[in-house]
Amino acid sequence: MGVSGPAGARREELARNLAAVRARIDAAEAAGRRAPGSVRLVVVTKFFPASDVGVLADLGVRDVGESRDQEAGPKALRCSAFPGGDELRWHFVGQVQTNKARSVAAYADVVHSVDRPRLVRALSAGAVDAGRRLDCFVQVDLDVDPDVDPAPDP
Repeated sequence: MGVSGPAGARREELARNLAAVRARIDAAEAAGRRAPGSVRLVVVTKFFPASDVGVLADLGVRDVGESRDQEAGPKALRCSAFPGGDELRWHFVGQVQTNKARSVAAYADVVHSVDRPRLVRALSAGAVDAGRRLDCFVQVDLDVDPDVDPAPDP
């Protein structure tokens, strides 16, 4: 039996929107001659409540993105108690400040914007302290501006 009232309406809205996004992904995979299911959907829930993440997890979402450490850490902790919450893979999709790296490494499974050696060291230390493995996407700038001195990061 489904949930009725405002919670049921929200679930229906999220299910409808998720189905539409998945259909667009399926169409893009087909148009690009990619294998079905080869594109990973990361649902960014910035400014949305943990309850929405719980509904999305129940609808099969496994990858959740956040870009604000002060919101993401507590949300990831709350969501771990939801059914399926322990199967969520948390992505930090924003610019990580070095002073927040240890905090991010405590809950994130993936960091999308690693752009400097100092951040790598801070994330690594945080992951080691938390006993976790952290996947990272490394941002590489291939443009060389001859007017800028490429001083190494301390």
